[in-house]
Amino acid sequence: MKRVSREKLYHVISALNEPSAVVEQSEHFVVETEAGRGEQCIRVEGAVAGEVLAVEILNIVPEPDGYTANGPGCKSFPDWIRYRGWGQIRRDVKLANGEVAWPGGFSFPWAPMVGMLGTAPEPPEAPTTGFQGIYGGNMDCPLLTAGSTLYVPVLVDGAFLHIGDVHAVQGDGEICGAGGIECRAEVTLSVRSIPRPKGFSWPRIEKSDTISTVGIGGSMDHAYRIAVEALLRWIQAETSWPEEEVFLLLGSVLEARLCELVNPNVAFVATFPRAYLEMMRPCPPPPR
Repeated sequence: MKRVSREKLYHVISALNEPSAVVEQSEHFVVETEAGRGEQCIRVEGAVAGEVLAVEILNIVPEPDGYTANGPGCKSFPDWIRYRGWGQIRRDVKLANGEVAWPGGFSFPWAPMVGMLGTAPEPPEAPTTGFQGIYGGNMDCPLLTAGSTLYVPVLVDGAFLHIGDVHAVQGDGEICGAGGIECRAEVTLSVRSIPRPKGFSWPRIEKSDTISTVGIGGSMDHAYRIAVEALLRWIQAETSWPEEEVFLLLGSVLEARLCELVNPNVAFVATFPRAYLEMMRPCPPPPR
């Protein structure tokens, strides 16, 4: 299996980056990620602009050392809640056997996720790897775990998939800016390009039991609205249900999580049970 080492890392998402590796459609490969910023760039043979890239996360193996931290000038969330300066705060942790070992004997389960995963926009656009947008990027979405598939647009031939910023675990909102728990990791992936699905707009995530859409905006309400509308359009495209009927259903079963709010934009993810989608496909909507 092809292995992509940490020797070549980037801090901008760009189709002008020299690829860390070139992979074939549906090839399995391993990417070594760095803790925090610094991402790999993967060119995908046969991916054509206008398609969608399906990125399957097969496995995530964190290395034994991790950390979380916050300091002056490092993101803004603490300024909303503290009444005195904290200075630089940091905790180093150990990662093993599915657990995060916090100093002092406390431990809790890990849930490894890929924080930064996205395709390159069309040049000359080259956002930093801390940004996110319709191309994915630094979404810090806790649903991007092993067993999930991310769908993002191919905006240039070759896709130029960027990946990094694995967290051993992360709380909703990524409030301290560093993680959850930042760590090095080995991520096993498989990628393939597919025709753009009907109704596709913002990044999509599929898991065995759910479908989800990520919305990115300048505020929490903006990102939330984008995520919900993208999910509604996806459901509408795969069923015969009109948008108003899907909207009413989402009012009862929609789940949503704040991915992060400390980067330049805010990311929300909206989720719908896959079992409900399967039931809706052959079922006509109720009469008006």
